[in-house]
Amino acid sequence: MPPRCPLFRLCFIMEKITGPTEILSNKPRVMPFKNASVMKIIVLFRCTKQMKIIFTTSLYLLLIMIVVPVSAQKKKSSVGYLITQTHDTIACEFVQHSWEKQPASIKVRVNGKDTIIYPGSINSFINPSGNEFVSRKIELFKYNRDIQFAISNDIPSSEIISAAFLKILYRGRITLYLYKDVLGGDHYFIEKNSVLKEIYIHLYYTVGGYVTGTNTKQPVVVNNFQYYYGLKEMMQDCKNIFPEIDKTQLNAKSLISLLQKYDKCQLIPDN
Repeated sequence: MPPRCPLFRLCFIMEKITGPTEILSNKPRVMPFKNASVMKIIVLFRCTKQMKIIFTTSLYLLLIMIVVPVSAQKKKSSVGYLITQTHDTIACEFVQHSWEKQPASIKVRVNGKDTIIYPGSINSFINPSGNEFVSRKIELFKYNRDIQFAISNDIPSSEIISAAFLKILYRGRITLYLYKDVLGGDHYFIEKNSVLKEIYIHLYYTVGGYVTGTNTKQPVVVNNFQYYYGLKEMMQDCKNIFPEIDKTQLNAKSLISLLQKYDKCQLIPDN
């Protein structure tokens, strides 16, 4: 059987067409190429070239299949830091976590050992993206932002969470934190001089004026912009910034911009 290598196959076909060479026979039967013979060689050459392309492509695909799973596996763990209650910093590997969601706990690898860390057991941690989360006791308000769920109380109910991880969005004279509830809602907290409080907007309904032509009062929906008052309370030493507070929206970008301006304010000393 002739070898399977395309190059050797080409040699055997040429020998079959032209007859043995002088090395193989003392009476060579050399025949000139015919058009059909030439076409066979050209077709075979092209097939061999195509086989080379197919082989190279297959090799690349095989390498991708091997390398991609290995790379994905490496990304499951990455370096970050734990800050203990005694303010010691420990390097660790974080097992993959979706940081878009609120971390109820984190899984880390320290000295080759996997450990689950809960809020309250450490002071803070820095995730692989460089974002810092601190452990704090918080009062979480269940404010309403949807008109169809408006209630009659102007102050929403709240619950005490003994320990939760808060993401630091900004650190200056006032520190801004973010906490996400189970529904993915954003809760903003501000802290100054160890006083931590949530700032929010709460939508509720109350009794308005009389309905025309009746003795019945109609309900009206009102927004409690509590965050205006919360910010002004913490910025009493810079009343010049109050007009800026009134223009501030309750989102990370707008709040950070306000806090940056507050850091540049000439503070009024306490009497």
